[in-house]
Amino acid sequence: MTHRIPRRFITAVATASIIVTGFSAVPARANEDEIGGLLAALLGLAVLGVVANKVLDDAEVTHTHRPRPVKRQLLPQECLRSIHVKDGRMRVFGRRCLKANHIRVSQLPGQCKRRFPTARGTRKGFAARCLRRNGYKLARY
Repeated sequence: MTHRIPRRFITAVATASIIVTGFSAVPARANEDEIGGLLAALLGLAVLGVVANKVLDDAEVTHTHRPRPVKRQLLPQECLRSIHVKDGRMRVFGRRCLKANHIRVSQLPGQCKRRFPTARGTRKGFAARCLRRNGYKLARY
């Protein structure tokens, strides 16, 4: 695992090291011209540090975010029914079958719930196309 050091910290350390190096290179006795030159150099470094921080603050930082992987829940193939309705055929997953296969039907998308007629009366289930659009897949086992 790598750690990223903030740019401001790096800039501050670099500026401080340049300043310390400048002090250690100064002779013990200096005349007024040398002191003026040193102060001018320090002022220049300070301005340079401020400008560098300003540029880094203004720089546009772009982050790339990966989308979270969709957790695809598999639905048992044995629960898939093809029923005839007045508009044609409809593929549904039977609610009882899903429950018998330990699928939590309360967590399936509500907009996919359907009632459909069978020879034994009206049954409840979930539209296969709607479930597929919501990230569910048919288990092929």
